[in-house]
Amino acid sequence: THSESFGDICYAFVQDVTELERSVQIASQNKIVAEERIVRKFAGNKQRVKTLDGTRILIVDDNDLSRFMTKDTLEEEGAIVSDYSSGAAALNAIKKVKPFDIILVDLVMPEMNGVDLTRAIREWEEDKDIRVPIVAVTGEIESDLAKQCLEEGANGCMSKPLIIEELARLLILSMKEHSNRMERKLSS
Repeated sequence: THSESFGDICYAFVQDVTELERSVQIASQNKIVAEERIVRKFAGNKQRVKTLDGTRILIVDDNDLSRFMTKDTLEEEGAIVSDYSSGAAALNAIKKVKPFDIILVDLVMPEMNGVDLTRAIREWEEDKDIRVPIVAVTGEIESDLAKQCLEEGANGCMSKPLIIEELARLLILSMKEHSNRMERKLSS
């Protein structure tokens, strides 16, 4: 006697097909990432100046693939990148290491989202002479979370995937703003 019903067999088959579809999707994403790396590596002038050469950047994003792709892109531009998958771990790192030049914060994360992390960083900075530029990164630039993050002290908001030239522009503007703030503080 066969103990499995036709429904059980169909359910198992659907589960197997779903798992196979997931594997194909992951393989496809990995292939795209590899192809993009090859194109970037061999495209253009090899003597070009790297846009973010030596810039210390912190990425906070719970999505492994997004974090990997962002880190890879920024490192190709000469940045020195640290990355964390949670806001709490990133906040601990921020408190312990030399200040970063810029922090990229994903808005939608479990436990501590980008708004909460931005607020916590700004609160921690209050009695220090630093104010690290924070850029909120999101798939929905017009979202309420993006607006809240700006209200909590983020310097800008960018949509995914990042455009290096825009990031460099935001970094320059944020550094000028910080320099002006320090000059006003010293003159008063």
